[in-house]
Amino acid sequence: GCLLHHQAYNGTGYPAMRTKDDKLVPMSGENISIVGRIAAVADMYDALTSRRPYRRPYHAADALKMLMQERGRKLDPRVADLFVSKMDPYPMGTTVGLSTGELAVVTGHVDGNGFHPTVRPFMKRVRRDGVDQVLRLPSRDPISITPGSKVRIVLNEDLYKIP
Repeated sequence: GCLLHHQAYNGTGYPAMRTKDDKLVPMSGENISIVGRIAAVADMYDALTSRRPYRRPYHAADALKMLMQERGRKLDPRVADLFVSKMDPYPMGTTVGLSTGELAVVTGHVDGNGFHPTVRPFMKRVRRDGVDQVLRLPSRDPISITPGSKVRIVLNEDLYKIP
């Protein structure tokens, strides 16, 4: 796993491996051990969700979407699919920021899809007389966050350029 986790599924990556006749050849696909392919997915997820000197960590939902973009290229598609299917980017009870400026808590998921949470807003930041204030919101029905909804979850400020 340590040696092969930077071998990309499509044959790019490193290190190239020596054959019996002393030639350097890249490994690809099923020729990379399953341990190396699993470690590649775990390493990429960890790298994306960890703080780096040059960027803030990505939210789990962003990281999982990025993993899916690399399936078949850097990552074994079956391993990536299985990893993503076992992850929940918005666990129940998670506090999320909404594009409306409200804070909300995840209360469920639309049709069991972890990428489409149901949230209940509970707080909003407003500016009054030049001062930021936090208002508690009255209890209201949950909002379902789906691709067609007007409300969005604000994830990584750097990624979305949202102040």
